[in-house]
Amino acid sequence: MVEFSSSKKNVVEHVGDNNSINVGDNNFYKIINCNPNRLTKSEIYTLLLKVSEIDEDKNLDDYDLKIPDELNHKLKYNRAPKFVYKSKDAYSQLMTFNNVISSFTNSELIIRKVSSYYYDHANYDENMNKIRPMDGDQILDLVYQDIYESIKSDSRNGFDIEKTISEEKINLFIILLLTYSLEKCKILENPLGDSKDDNLR
Repeated sequence: MVEFSSSKKNVVEHVGDNNSINVGDNNFYKIINCNPNRLTKSEIYTLLLKVSEIDEDKNLDDYDLKIPDELNHKLKYNRAPKFVYKSKDAYSQLMTFNNVISSFTNSELIIRKVSSYYYDHANYDENMNKIRPMDGDQILDLVYQDIYESIKSDSRNGFDIEKTISEEKINLFIILLLTYSLEKCKILENPLGDSKDDNLR
């Protein structure tokens, strides 16, 4: 949406978001964001920075990031039907998220942290091998809560995240971070081919 003040009849429609522009002849146009819950690149960067700074001195092993099997199949395989819908709702913004995190210095550290949260809540067999969860949605909810609490509890340098980024955007960011981590195969278990006993398919 565009609000403008001009003595001329020619006006400018839909030009960017949340900016004022001068298009000549002293005509100023104020750009109003019509979707206030969309994350900007700056907000994604701020939240990634926030997560990356938490326990940044931890020693973490290097490991390879690889493309997992198709996301919906993976979520169904891990019995996480609720997150199928959550990830679909956020997926339109995943490209923006990918662009920012791919250029972010501590992106690997962030994914390791998310993965370590998953290890805390994963299901294990008697030999301590991770196994497919009986309720993947519950595990994702617990990992979500870990990320949320790490963002909200860190108040270093007097930085109050709530005054900068809305609760809705923080929630969306965490869904995008979880979706990205799922695609990088760092949380939940990767299905090995078709699962014949998967009653959610």
